[in-house]
Amino acid sequence: MTKKPDIHFEKEGHRYKINGIDSLSVTQAIQGVGMTDFSKVRPDILEASKKFGNAVHRMTELDDKNNLCEESLSGPLIPLLAGWRKFKKDYGIKKFLANEEKLGSLLFMYAGTPDRVAVIKSDIAIIDLKSTTTLYKTVKLQTAAYKQLWNENNPKRKAKRRLAVRLIPNNYRVNEFHDDSSDWRVFLACLQVTNFKLENNLIKF
Repeated sequence: MTKKPDIHFEKEGHRYKINGIDSLSVTQAIQGVGMTDFSKVRPDILEASKKFGNAVHRMTELDDKNNLCEESLSGPLIPLLAGWRKFKKDYGIKKFLANEEKLGSLLFMYAGTPDRVAVIKSDIAIIDLKSTTTLYKTVKLQTAAYKQLWNENNPKRKAKRRLAVRLIPNNYRVNEFHDDSSDWRVFLACLQVTNFKLENNLIKF
């Protein structure tokens, strides 16, 4: 059985440690090369969007664990819950292998938290959950990085598929990514460049 590394996560600053060593997150590795830039978005809008996204993730997590109190949900969340339930029904997902599990790579020294890992039609799939109106191109890099994390830590239950599920009122949209090799190479390049920038004080998180 593969011994998983010890992962410590500090919410403040979104910082991971792998066996006590500071390590980049998947998001930071991509941000470090400038592929995602929210500097032109008003801070109040950015904060509101972040809070809503966190609420969606928490809502779906509780729903997956059959521990959701629907009466406590605010109005905008309810139709997204319906969309999430529809996705699970349409794809035949009855339970998840992992739900917001923090994982680290000892081979490449980065960490991350895949939203979900599930069995879909006998294949294990990485699922990235989105509540944004736009699906960013970097999601394919995120899911490639999460797939590596999962497979490295679960060599007997390797994931084959990568999906981004964008929730919309009472429905969902799915994007599946198939170019595993290319997406992983691009993410690895992001990781290497961002580490170089940090080591040479060109950026900081």
